[in-house]
Amino acid sequence: MAEQRQLTVSRLLRSSQAKSYPRPPERQVPFVRMEGNWLEKAGFRIGGKICVQVEPGRLVLTPREG
Repeated sequence: MAEQRQLTVSRLLRSSQAKSYPRPPERQVPFVRMEGNWLEKAGFRIGGKICVQVEPGRLVLTPREG
């Protein structure tokens, strides 16, 4: 069985890049942070690229070669 990790979806406040006045309000977007040696053990190297496959209720992360 594959090792599992439990992460928390946080919020990130994004401000608008619009130059208008008054400025549009900040909006919240979902944010997930992953860190740890387990990423390298799974093939995710520092500076490497990642392919993200998006499916309903599921994200599949795959390290890209090259």
